[in-house]
Amino acid sequence: MAKREQGFSLLEALVAMLIGGIVLAAASTMVIKALQVSDTVTVRVEMQQDARAAMNSVMKDLALAGTGMPVGGIQLPIGDSASASLYGCSAGGTCYLTNHLLPGNHLYSMLPDPGDAKVLTGTGDAVTMAYADSSFNLGLANSITPSGSQLKLDSVTNVAIGDLIMLTNAHGSALGMVTNVLPGSNTVVFANSDPLNINQPSAANGNIAALKDPPPGNTYPPTTASKILIISYYLQQGVGPDGVAGTDDDVWQLMRQVNALPPSPVIDGVQSFQLSYDLYDDTAGAPSTTLSTNTKNANNTPGLIHKVNVFLNVRSPRRTGVARAFSFLTLASSVSPRNLSFRDRYK
Repeated sequence: MAKREQGFSLLEALVAMLIGGIVLAAASTMVIKALQVSDTVTVRVEMQQDARAAMNSVMKDLALAGTGMPVGGIQLPIGDSASASLYGCSAGGTCYLTNHLLPGNHLYSMLPDPGDAKVLTGTGDAVTMAYADSSFNLGLANSITPSGSQLKLDSVTNVAIGDLIMLTNAHGSALGMVTNVLPGSNTVVFANSDPLNINQPSAANGNIAALKDPPPGNTYPPTTASKILIISYYLQQGVGPDGVAGTDDDVWQLMRQVNALPPSPVIDGVQSFQLSYDLYDDTAGAPSTTLSTNTKNANNTPGLIHKVNVFLNVRSPRRTGVARAFSFLTLASSVSPRNLSFRDRYK
Protein backbone atom coordinates (compact mmCIF):
# COMPACT_ATOMS: atom_id res chain seq x y z
CA MET A 1 0.00 0.00 0.00
CA ALA A 2 1.47 3.37 -1.01
CA LYS A 3 2.43 5.80 1.76
CA ARG A 4 0.08 8.77 1.95
CA GLU A 5 1.82 12.10 1.13
CA GLN A 6 1.06 14.99 3.47
CA GLY A 7 1.41 18.81 2.75
CA PHE A 8 0.87 22.05 4.63
CA SER A 9 -2.56 22.86 5.74
CA LEU A 10 -4.07 26.22 4.83
CA LEU A 11 -3.54 27.45 8.38
CA GLU A 12 0.10 26.43 8.36
CA ALA A 13 0.65 28.19 5.02
CA LEU A 14 -0.94 31.40 6.31
CA VAL A 15 1.22 31.29 9.45
CA ALA A 16 4.35 30.73 7.36
CA MET A 17 3.44 33.65 5.06
CA LEU A 18 2.81 35.90 8.09
CA ILE A 19 6.17 35.04 9.65
CA GLY A 20 7.89 35.53 6.30
CA GLY A 21 6.22 38.92 5.86
CA ILE A 22 7.35 40.03 9.31
CA VAL A 23 10.92 38.96 8.57
CA LEU A 24 10.88 40.74 5.19
CA ALA A 25 9.42 43.90 6.76
CA ALA A 26 12.10 43.88 9.45
CA ALA A 27 14.81 43.29 6.86
CA SER A 28 13.44 46.08 4.66
CA THR A 29 13.39 48.48 7.62
CA MET A 30 16.99 47.60 8.44
CA VAL A 31 18.04 48.08 4.81
CA ILE A 32 16.27 51.46 4.63
CA LYS A 33 17.89 52.62 7.87
CA ALA A 34 21.28 51.36 6.68
CA LEU A 35 20.86 53.31 3.43
CA GLN A 36 19.84 56.43 5.39
CA VAL A 37 22.87 56.09 7.67
CA SER A 38 25.12 55.50 4.67
CA ASP A 39 23.66 58.56 2.93
CA THR A 40 24.17 60.68 6.06
CA VAL A 41 27.78 59.52 6.39
CA THR A 42 28.43 60.21 2.70
CA VAL A 43 26.97 63.70 2.90
CA ARG A 44 28.92 64.50 6.08
CA VAL A 45 32.18 63.24 4.60
CA GLU A 46 31.67 65.31 1.45
CA MET A 47 30.72 68.33 3.55
CA GLN A 48 33.83 67.92 5.67
CA GLN A 49 36.07 67.59 2.61
CA ASP A 50 34.56 70.69 1.00
CA ALA A 51 34.79 72.67 4.26
CA ARG A 52 38.44 71.73 4.76
CA ALA A 53 39.25 72.66 1.16
CA ALA A 54 37.55 76.04 1.66
CA MET A 55 39.37 76.60 4.95
CA ASN A 56 42.69 75.68 3.32
CA SER A 57 42.06 78.26 0.58
CA VAL A 58 41.35 80.99 3.13
CA MET A 59 44.30 80.07 5.33
CA LYS A 60 46.71 79.92 2.39
CA ASP A 61 45.82 83.45 1.28
CA LEU A 62 45.94 84.74 4.86
CA ALA A 63 49.36 83.17 5.38
CA LEU A 64 50.69 84.99 2.30
CA ALA A 65 49.35 88.40 3.34
CA GLY A 66 52.05 91.03 3.09
CA THR A 67 54.47 88.93 1.04
CA GLY A 68 56.50 91.25 -1.19
CA MET A 69 54.64 94.29 0.10
CA PRO A 70 56.23 97.34 1.73
CA VAL A 71 56.02 97.39 5.51
CA GLY A 72 52.81 99.27 6.31
CA GLY A 73 51.27 98.72 2.86
CA ILE A 74 50.92 101.09 -0.09
CA GLN A 75 49.55 104.61 -0.06
CA LEU A 76 47.08 105.13 -2.91
CA PRO A 77 46.24 108.54 -4.45
CA ILE A 78 45.60 111.29 -1.91
CA GLY A 79 45.61 115.07 -1.80
CA ASP A 80 44.33 117.54 -4.36
CA SER A 81 42.30 116.04 -7.23
CA ALA A 82 42.30 112.58 -5.59
CA SER A 83 39.21 110.46 -4.98
CA ALA A 84 38.60 107.21 -3.09
CA SER A 85 39.99 103.97 -4.48
CA LEU A 86 37.94 100.79 -4.19
CA TYR A 87 38.34 97.10 -3.42
CA GLY A 88 35.95 94.17 -3.65
CA CYS A 89 34.58 95.53 -6.92
CA SER A 90 34.72 94.55 -10.59
CA ALA A 91 34.42 96.13 -14.00
CA GLY A 92 31.02 97.67 -14.60
CA GLY A 93 30.85 99.27 -11.17
CA THR A 94 29.60 96.21 -9.27
CA CYS A 95 30.87 96.12 -5.68
CA TYR A 96 30.36 92.94 -3.67
CA LEU A 97 31.15 94.35 -0.23
CA THR A 98 29.15 96.93 1.66
CA ASN A 99 32.40 98.42 2.93
CA HIS A 100 34.50 98.78 -0.20
CA LEU A 101 36.47 101.97 0.51
CA LEU A 102 40.04 101.72 1.72
CA PRO A 103 40.64 103.49 5.05
CA GLY A 104 42.80 106.53 4.39
CA ASN A 105 42.98 105.36 0.76
CA HIS A 106 45.77 103.10 1.99
CA LEU A 107 46.18 99.50 0.87
CA TYR A 108 47.16 97.49 3.93
CA SER A 109 48.33 93.90 3.70
CA MET A 110 45.36 92.84 5.83
CA LEU A 111 42.01 94.57 6.00
CA PRO A 112 39.34 93.27 8.42
CA ASP A 113 35.75 93.76 7.34
CA PRO A 114 33.37 92.67 10.12
CA GLY A 115 29.66 92.16 9.64
CA ASP A 116 29.70 92.64 5.89
CA ALA A 117 27.14 89.89 5.27
CA LYS A 118 23.85 88.98 6.89
CA VAL A 119 23.75 85.23 7.51
CA LEU A 120 21.31 82.73 8.99
CA THR A 121 23.22 82.35 12.26
CA GLY A 122 26.03 84.37 13.81
CA THR A 123 27.90 87.12 12.04
CA GLY A 124 29.09 87.14 8.46
CA ASP A 125 32.50 88.74 8.22
CA ALA A 126 34.65 89.53 5.22
CA VAL A 127 38.41 89.87 4.95
CA THR A 128 40.75 91.31 2.35
CA MET A 129 44.46 90.69 2.04
CA ALA A 130 47.15 91.79 -0.40
CA TYR A 131 50.42 90.15 -1.41
CA ALA A 132 52.84 89.96 -4.33
CA ASP A 133 52.39 87.23 -6.91
CA SER A 134 55.83 85.63 -6.69
CA SER A 135 55.19 83.35 -9.68
CA PHE A 136 55.99 86.19 -12.10
CA ASN A 137 59.10 88.37 -12.17
CA LEU A 138 58.36 91.51 -14.15
CA GLY A 139 61.83 93.01 -13.63
CA LEU A 140 62.59 96.68 -14.25
CA ALA A 141 60.05 99.23 -15.40
CA ASN A 142 61.53 101.37 -18.18
CA SER A 143 60.51 104.53 -20.02
CA ILE A 144 57.84 105.52 -17.51
CA THR A 145 55.89 108.51 -18.81
CA PRO A 146 55.92 111.66 -16.63
CA SER A 147 52.24 111.18 -15.74
CA GLY A 148 52.83 107.51 -14.90
CA SER A 149 50.23 106.41 -17.45
CA GLN A 150 52.56 104.12 -19.41
CA LEU A 151 55.75 102.14 -18.98
CA LYS A 152 57.74 99.47 -20.74
CA LEU A 153 58.80 96.06 -19.45
CA ASP A 154 61.29 93.57 -20.81
CA SER A 155 58.30 91.31 -21.56
CA VAL A 156 54.54 91.64 -21.20
CA THR A 157 53.84 87.93 -21.77
CA ASN A 158 52.57 87.47 -18.22
CA VAL A 159 50.70 90.79 -17.98
CA ALA A 160 46.96 91.08 -18.61
CA ILE A 161 44.32 93.79 -18.42
CA GLY A 162 43.11 94.05 -14.83
CA ASP A 163 46.44 93.12 -13.27
CA LEU A 164 47.70 95.27 -10.42
CA ILE A 165 51.35 96.25 -10.69
CA MET A 166 53.38 97.68 -7.84
CA LEU A 167 56.23 99.98 -8.81
CA THR A 168 59.02 100.49 -6.27
CA ASN A 169 62.05 102.73 -6.24
CA ALA A 170 64.02 104.95 -3.88
CA HIS A 171 60.98 107.20 -3.37
CA GLY A 172 58.63 104.43 -2.24
CA SER A 173 55.96 102.31 -3.86
CA ALA A 174 52.85 103.02 -5.92
CA LEU A 175 50.14 100.87 -7.46
CA GLY A 176 48.65 100.89 -10.94
CA MET A 177 45.92 98.83 -12.63
CA VAL A 178 46.63 97.63 -16.15
CA THR A 179 44.01 98.92 -18.61
CA ASN A 180 45.78 97.90 -21.82
CA VAL A 181 48.77 95.84 -22.94
CA LEU A 182 50.68 96.59 -26.17
CA PRO A 183 52.78 93.47 -26.93
CA GLY A 184 54.47 95.01 -29.96
CA SER A 185 56.28 97.54 -27.79
CA ASN A 186 56.13 95.71 -24.44
CA THR A 187 54.12 98.66 -23.14
CA VAL A 188 51.71 98.60 -20.22
CA VAL A 189 49.01 101.27 -19.97
CA PHE A 190 47.53 102.65 -16.74
CA ALA A 191 44.64 104.77 -18.01
CA ASN A 192 42.44 106.83 -15.73
CA SER A 193 39.00 105.50 -14.61
CA ASP A 194 40.04 101.89 -14.01
CA PRO A 195 37.52 99.67 -12.13
CA LEU A 196 39.17 100.25 -8.74
CA ASN A 197 39.92 103.96 -9.32
CA ILE A 198 43.61 103.42 -8.62
CA ASN A 199 45.08 105.18 -11.68
CA GLN A 200 44.80 108.86 -10.83
CA PRO A 201 47.61 110.73 -12.61
CA SER A 202 46.30 114.13 -11.52
CA ALA A 203 46.37 113.31 -7.77
CA ALA A 204 48.81 115.28 -5.66
CA ASN A 205 50.43 112.20 -4.15
CA GLY A 206 50.22 108.43 -3.87
CA ASN A 207 50.18 107.78 -7.61
CA ILE A 208 52.88 106.52 -9.98
CA ALA A 209 53.95 110.06 -10.85
CA ALA A 210 54.88 110.59 -7.18
CA LEU A 211 57.81 108.18 -7.68
CA LYS A 212 59.68 110.73 -9.85
CA ASP A 213 62.72 112.64 -8.70
CA PRO A 214 61.85 116.17 -7.56
CA PRO A 215 62.43 119.11 -9.95
CA PRO A 216 64.46 119.91 -11.90
CA GLY A 217 65.07 116.20 -12.60
CA ASN A 218 61.50 114.92 -12.86
CA THR A 219 62.80 111.52 -13.96
CA TYR A 220 62.26 108.09 -12.42
CA PRO A 221 65.14 106.41 -10.63
CA PRO A 222 65.56 102.64 -11.23
CA THR A 223 62.11 101.18 -10.63
CA THR A 224 61.11 97.54 -10.20
CA ALA A 225 57.71 96.10 -11.09
CA SER A 226 55.81 93.23 -9.46
CA LYS A 227 52.29 91.88 -9.57
CA ILE A 228 50.03 92.42 -6.56
CA LEU A 229 46.94 90.39 -5.70
CA ILE A 230 44.13 91.91 -3.64
CA ILE A 231 41.90 89.05 -2.49
CA SER A 232 38.58 89.33 -0.65
CA TYR A 233 36.52 86.57 0.99
CA TYR A 234 32.88 87.27 1.79
CA LEU A 235 29.47 85.59 1.99
CA GLN A 236 26.84 85.81 -0.73
CA GLN A 237 23.22 84.70 -0.48
CA GLY A 238 21.58 82.68 -3.23
CA VAL A 239 18.00 81.45 -3.66
CA GLY A 240 17.45 77.81 -2.70
CA PRO A 241 15.42 75.07 -4.43
CA ASP A 242 12.09 76.65 -3.47
CA GLY A 243 12.93 79.72 -5.56
CA VAL A 244 12.08 82.09 -2.70
CA ALA A 245 14.72 84.27 -1.06
CA GLY A 246 14.83 84.45 2.73
CA THR A 247 13.71 80.88 3.46
CA ASP A 248 15.67 78.19 5.28
CA ASP A 249 16.80 76.50 2.06
CA ASP A 250 18.67 79.59 0.82
CA VAL A 251 22.20 78.83 -0.36
CA TRP A 252 24.99 80.84 1.22
CA GLN A 253 28.27 80.78 -0.63
CA LEU A 254 31.74 81.76 0.51
CA MET A 255 33.09 83.82 -2.38
CA ARG A 256 36.67 84.70 -3.38
CA GLN A 257 37.27 87.83 -5.41
CA VAL A 258 40.65 88.86 -6.89
CA ASN A 259 41.58 92.40 -7.94
CA ALA A 260 38.69 93.55 -10.18
CA LEU A 261 37.75 90.12 -11.54
CA PRO A 262 34.30 88.56 -11.05
CA PRO A 263 34.15 86.53 -7.81
CA SER A 264 34.09 82.74 -7.78
CA PRO A 265 32.41 80.48 -5.19
CA VAL A 266 34.62 78.54 -2.78
CA ILE A 267 31.94 76.50 -0.98
CA ASP A 268 28.15 76.40 -0.69
CA GLY A 269 26.07 76.10 2.46
CA VAL A 270 28.06 78.43 4.71
CA GLN A 271 26.13 79.39 7.83
CA SER A 272 28.72 81.65 9.38
CA PHE A 273 32.15 83.04 8.51
CA GLN A 274 33.78 84.80 11.46
CA LEU A 275 37.24 86.23 12.00
CA SER A 276 39.14 87.93 14.79
CA TYR A 277 42.62 89.39 14.81
CA ASP A 278 45.34 89.41 17.44
CA LEU A 279 47.46 92.54 17.38
CA TYR A 280 51.10 93.22 18.12
CA ASP A 281 51.44 95.35 21.24
CA ASP A 282 53.76 98.24 20.35
CA THR A 283 53.84 99.44 23.94
CA ALA A 284 54.98 96.10 25.34
CA GLY A 285 57.07 95.34 22.26
CA ALA A 286 55.63 91.84 21.93
CA PRO A 287 52.61 89.97 20.61
CA SER A 288 49.70 90.50 22.97
CA THR A 289 47.28 87.96 24.34
CA THR A 290 44.76 90.67 25.18
CA LEU A 291 44.79 92.93 22.10
CA SER A 292 42.17 91.30 19.88
CA THR A 293 39.95 93.09 17.40
CA ASN A 294 37.54 92.70 14.56
CA THR A 295 37.11 96.36 13.69
CA LYS A 296 37.52 97.44 10.07
CA ASN A 297 40.68 99.44 10.75
CA ALA A 298 42.06 96.96 13.33
CA ASN A 299 42.07 99.62 16.07
CA ASN A 300 43.85 101.97 13.63
CA THR A 301 46.76 99.54 13.45
CA PRO A 302 46.04 97.10 10.55
CA GLY A 303 49.79 96.80 10.05
CA LEU A 304 50.15 95.25 13.51
CA ILE A 305 48.00 92.16 13.00
CA HIS A 306 50.10 89.15 13.93
CA LYS A 307 47.50 86.35 14.00
CA VAL A 308 44.14 85.71 12.35
CA ASN A 309 41.52 83.39 13.84
CA VAL A 310 38.98 81.91 11.43
CA PHE A 311 35.69 80.14 12.20
CA LEU A 312 33.72 78.50 9.39
CA ASN A 313 30.31 76.90 9.97
CA VAL A 314 28.76 74.98 7.08
CA ARG A 315 25.50 73.12 6.47
CA SER A 316 24.96 69.98 4.42
CA PRO A 317 23.51 70.57 0.94
CA ARG A 318 20.38 68.53 1.74
CA ARG A 319 18.49 66.85 4.56
CA THR A 320 19.49 63.29 5.44
CA GLY A 321 18.86 60.54 8.00
CA VAL A 322 15.70 59.26 9.65
CA ALA A 323 14.83 62.73 10.90
CA ARG A 324 15.47 64.27 7.46
CA ALA A 325 17.58 67.00 9.04
CA PHE A 326 20.52 69.11 7.92
CA SER A 327 24.00 68.28 9.22
CA PHE A 328 26.29 71.03 10.49
CA LEU A 329 30.07 71.29 10.82
CA THR A 330 32.26 73.97 12.39
CA LEU A 331 35.95 74.35 11.61
CA ALA A 332 38.29 76.68 13.46
CA SER A 333 41.88 77.53 12.68
CA SER A 334 44.49 80.25 13.19
CA VAL A 335 47.38 81.50 11.13
CA SER A 336 50.21 83.93 11.77
CA PRO A 337 51.14 85.55 8.44
CA ARG A 338 54.93 85.62 8.51
CA ASN A 339 55.20 88.99 6.81
CA LEU A 340 52.83 90.56 9.34
CA SER A 341 53.84 88.74 12.51
CA PHE A 342 57.61 89.27 12.11
CA ARG A 343 59.07 92.19 14.05
CA ASP A 344 62.69 93.27 13.95
CA ARG A 345 63.49 93.42 17.66
CA TYR A 346 66.98 94.79 16.95
CA LYS A 347 65.81 97.97 15.23
